Amino acid sequence: MDYIVLDMEWNDTSPKSKNDKGIMLNHEIIQMGAAKMDPRLKITDTFKANIKPRVYEKIREDVTELTGITAGSLSGGRRVYDVMDEFREWCGDDYIFLTWGSEDIPVLKNNLDYFGIDSSWLAFYFNAQAMFNMQTENKGRAFSLEYAMEFCGIKEERKMHDALNDAVCTAKVCAKFDIEESIARCDEYSGTEFGKLDVPMNMRREISFGFGSMREALDRGFAVPVCPECGAEIEDVIWYRVSGEKVIADGYCPKHSDYAVVITHRKLSAANSETVKSTYTIDRINEAYFNFVEDRAEVISREEI
Repeated sequence: MDYIVLDMEWNDTSPKSKNDKGIMLNHEIIQMGAAKMDPRLKITDTFKANIKPRVYEKIREDVTELTGITAGSLSGGRRVYDVMDEFREWCGDDYIFLTWGSEDIPVLKNNLDYFGIDSSWLAFYFNAQAMFNMQTENKGRAFSLEYAMEFCGIKEERKMHDALNDAVCTAKVCAKFDIEESIARCDEYSGTEFGKLDVPMNMRREISFGFGSMREALDRGFAVPVCPECGAEIEDVIWYRVSGEKVIADGYCPKHSDYAVVITHRKLSAANSETVKSTYTIDRINEAYFNFVEDRAEVISREEI
């Protein structure tokens, strides 16, 4: 069995596009990168493709700032259908996915469904970030790939936030710990704490570099928790502080669903900050995860943010 370490970059805009079957495209993949590892955790092959956007053709400024990807650099990109066919064949017959975080496979499945591409070949995936936390006794925290590389003594000159570079760096981190032990422990916890998850749909992520604080992002509307379906502000919100710069807003939309909105803010430099708002539909798996996190978090008021 091979391990496919996958990373992707994506773009989106508002309002979201729906196809003729009513499937919403939350994020459109614009770059895929992957590293294939054998059972000894040696990299045996790599894959990279730029995908020419069909739906969200204007690349957001913050996406370009983070990844260096522009509309011009994607003008020679390939069709999503061709890339997915080639990637599926490249993966082989016996593999599982490893990703840094839990977003990539849900975004991949959403793209396959939106564009009418078969998704039955998607294998189980495991969250390498959670595996790293588990084996370094840092449960409950989400460490960056850069931190994990430094922790493991891995030195790379690769540019981060390039899909292939991030996949290769993730593979090198994974080679430093016991994958089989982590997978066994993921099974033991049934996916509610670590990595192995049913594919959650309707996760939406928005990033802005325009706010000096989380409070400013909230006051100016960016961090306000809203329904991803209708845009209405969610109701009966309970706020949780997970850490100094991470909060969760738990509430519901009367017309659609229950949601958990995760808002993080971090300084990138003396002059630049990043605010990320991730909105999750509360399904069976997500509910278990957020119950786990919120039980360990502090309940706060909106004014305390």
